[in-house]
Amino acid sequence: MAEEALINFFHSTRGQLIISQALFYGINHLKELENREELYPKNGEHAEPSNREDMEELQKLFPIYSDIQEVLKDGNQETD
Repeated sequence: MAEEALINFFHSTRGQLIISQALFYGINHLKELENREELYPKNGEHAEPSNREDMEELQKLFPIYSDIQEVLKDGNQETD
């Protein structure tokens, strides 16, 4: 995609959704790493608490996907 097309995509609803989704899954994955016994193993992925915190701040600008997940979660609890 050309730069102008990427900028337009970024500002589109779909672009906002994809960024929001990436943040949602990234945050959840980093939280899982933080819950391990060893946060910084010699081999493997490291927990990155400060990166997760920054991603949570960015998520405030891109809340679409997390909002959808929250509604779906609430809807499933009501039917249980």
